[in-house]
Amino acid sequence: MKKYILHTVKSETIGLDTQVNLRLEISRNDIPTRLSDFAGGVAELYDGYSTATTNFTISLADHDERRIKLTNNDNYKIELAPEFIRHIDSNAPLNQLREIPLKNGQNLYDYKIMNSNWRLR
Repeated sequence: MKKYILHTVKSETIGLDTQVNLRLEISRNDIPTRLSDFAGGVAELYDGYSTATTNFTISLADHDERRIKLTNNDNYKIELAPEFIRHIDSNAPLNQLREIPLKNGQNLYDYKIMNSNWRLR
């Protein structure tokens, strides 16, 4: 198994001294292509202003298996959603959103993918 790390930054803090960084990590046999592939992994939240870090476990969101939920020991939660494109399918009228595979620069709700350790493009 190989360790895969995805580095993200809270969008409104990019380039600031107080930039908030969120690192997602998972050990698996194949390269993660979707945000939900990080379920079962861990995450670390830290910023450039302090030395404090917060550790989270990663699970699938309760209401949508394409999203992930980060939970720390104090039960503080962060939910991340991948980018979607609208897809019209008359056979599935209730599911009109198709997930976009992970890529650099992609928005994950409040966070933006900056880089990874597996050459994410």
